Amino acid sequence: MTSFRRALLACAAMAVFLSGGSSLMADVVAQQSKSGTRESIAAARASAPNRLRQFRITVRDGEITPAKIKVQKGDRVRITFVSKDSTYGVKIKKYGIKRKLKAGTPVTIEFDAMETGDFPMRCSKSWGFKRWSNNGTIRVR
Repeated sequence: MTSFRRALLACAAMAVFLSGGSSLMADVVAQQSKSGTRESIAAARASAPNRLRQFRITVRDGEITPAKIKVQKGDRVRITFVSKDSTYGVKIKKYGIKRKLKAGTPVTIEFDAMETGDFPMRCSKSWGFKRWSNNGTIRVR
């Protein structure tokens, strides 16, 4: 591989890193595949960081809004829960998350969505195990 191609590949990888998206990488793949460096592009794509998806969920009267969030497999997910009226327990069993949420004090959780499927988010005014209700879903595709 020529030094020009290496420099071009490095610039493309940096652009993908800074943009957090994959549409630019698709353009680079199309351009570079013409010159025979498909393997190098695949390596750059594999080493690119996961996309960060951020959500803010409001809890009021035992319900969460929005009740469904959708992400892609491999995304880094950051959810900030905010209670508007009381103390709640928030639980996302799939990711081992169980937190206490007090009114007016945001709680932020993070995880990597590494498996596809629909995973329940549960919220309850009781901090115990007996009163969990299924009132939200994380959909990973």
